Amino acid sequence: MPLPSRLKLVPALEHAIAIINFLNARGSQPATLAELSSTLEITKSHCRSILMTLVHAGWLKVDDRTKTYQLYSGLLASGSSLLASPVLARIRERLNDLVKETGFSCILTQPQPDDSFVVIENFTAARSMEVSYPIGFHFPKDAPAQMRAHMAWQGSDRLNRWVEDWKPNAYTATSIVTPGELVEEVELTRRRGYSRSFGEHFEGLMAFGLPIFGRNGDVSYVFCVMGFVNDLANHEKRVTELMKRTVRDIHNSTMAGPPPDFLPGVR
Repeated sequence: MPLPSRLKLVPALEHAIAIINFLNARGSQPATLAELSSTLEITKSHCRSILMTLVHAGWLKVDDRTKTYQLYSGLLASGSSLLASPVLARIRERLNDLVKETGFSCILTQPQPDDSFVVIENFTAARSMEVSYPIGFHFPKDAPAQMRAHMAWQGSDRLNRWVEDWKPNAYTATSIVTPGELVEEVELTRRRGYSRSFGEHFEGLMAFGLPIFGRNGDVSYVFCVMGFVNDLANHEKRVTELMKRTVRDIHNSTMAGPPPDFLPGVR
């Protein structure tokens, strides 16, 4: 992110954050000292010192046999007060109810400063074939269901700035790769009242998304209900109506400030 010229970063802390973000993006795949050092352009001696510090704090674990590093549970413990906030507790409660009511899985993601999305909670349904993503899974900024739900109620200026920096990715044969089509789909999301991805990010998978606003009116989270196309498509109307009621209940109980044009008339 661009920083004011007067602001000076602490190099060691900046490098530690870069290491954590790099390992988080890899999921369960660990990394060696050499890989971290070369990829993040940190000298080996400095990188080793940072890694040992993070291991000591319980934020990373090291496999002495393979000499590899990956994230560890101490990182979650250090951020436990954030994850245990009353707002998140209410969101979890309602999304758990939503999964029981719909019979489909749901994920809760948090928008990041670079407009990407990180999974912070996973709610699974008891179905024969399940779709789920682990906590910490990183969705790119143009993940269809998340992006459209995130941008649909932020105004055309914000959307146009996002599109200017967009580099289209054809994840599947049905992915939208032109600015005009993307803007049209975001506008349709706003009018429809939810985002819709029909096999656009992963073949055969479908997702519906809605934003959760904070008290200041910004999008705090995005939740998505997911399933296989040949299953979820048959339940679209029922599932999305329940999603709208769920987000209304969350906003009412957390004293959120969604924009005036967000889902008017939802009961």
